[in-house]
Amino acid sequence: MVKSEIAYKGRAVESLQNVETVKYFAAEAHELGEYSGLIKVWQGNKQRSERTLATLNACQKLVICFGVAAVMYVSVGMVARGVST
Repeated sequence: MVKSEIAYKGRAVESLQNVETVKYFAAEAHELGEYSGLIKVWQGNKQRSERTLATLNACQKLVICFGVAAVMYVSVGMVARGVST
């Protein structure tokens, strides 16, 4: 994702710096197509990254919930046996 972000931001800066050259050669459509393609790649990478992080977050929540449930189960057993209060 970082590489695609660097690519599209670099292309935007380059296009803005060379705006006179782009206009002189009537290449606005070409520049727009290039930039749009880079944006689409970046958006796809961003969505994939967000899905991966959301999955990781959900798995971490499940592990924590099961851990807390296990500790509570052990604690209830200890209280029931009179080992703990």
